[in-house]
Amino acid sequence: MTRCVGVTKVRGRLQEVHDATCSLEPVISLYRRLQRKGYYWPEMKKQAAELQSNCPTCSTIRSTEESFTISFAEDWRAPYLAFFVGGTLPTNSKPAYKLKKTVKRYFVDGSTLYRKGFNGEPLKCLGESEARQAMQEIHAGECGEHQGMKKLHQQLLSVGYYWPTMKRDAHDFVKKCHTCQIHANLSHKPPTLLQDMRTLWPFHT
Repeated sequence: MTRCVGVTKVRGRLQEVHDATCSLEPVISLYRRLQRKGYYWPEMKKQAAELQSNCPTCSTIRSTEESFTISFAEDWRAPYLAFFVGGTLPTNSKPAYKLKKTVKRYFVDGSTLYRKGFNGEPLKCLGESEARQAMQEIHAGECGEHQGMKKLHQQLLSVGYYWPTMKRDAHDFVKKCHTCQIHANLSHKPPTLLQDMRTLWPFHT
């Protein structure tokens, strides 16, 4: 359910949510955070972007050169960023073939890698630490509902995130959630297969 905010309360809601989330890692934009809290007004997306662009903390965006100073040794985005920025392919033939086969699904905006969604919408590609933070906020954040594995995966896509192992990671994340394990339905399935006990003759006891 969405709450429509009047003109007189817009500035206060914007500043309140921004002050509460400005110090956090900017994985989710201010506009997305306002949506999560259930706010809406016609100019919400534009005003949220303007407020973040004027904030010295939120507007700090790494340049292309700075983004490559980060350790991408085990980051799955590194080959794609290296290809788009420098046109280089992996030295191994198998990863190079896979990159050339899938590179049309991706594009770069600034120093951020995006993947084209099923309907053409851009999905921001996340690294390992960003993916954990996104799952934590969507699953157990302020508006988190401790949804199941499939629902968590669908919400990650609807918010606009992507990484190759997100379906498996969502499954593992829900399995390790302490709150979900406490309040989940009890499983009455036997630990082993039931054994068929046959009688020697009918009605034998």
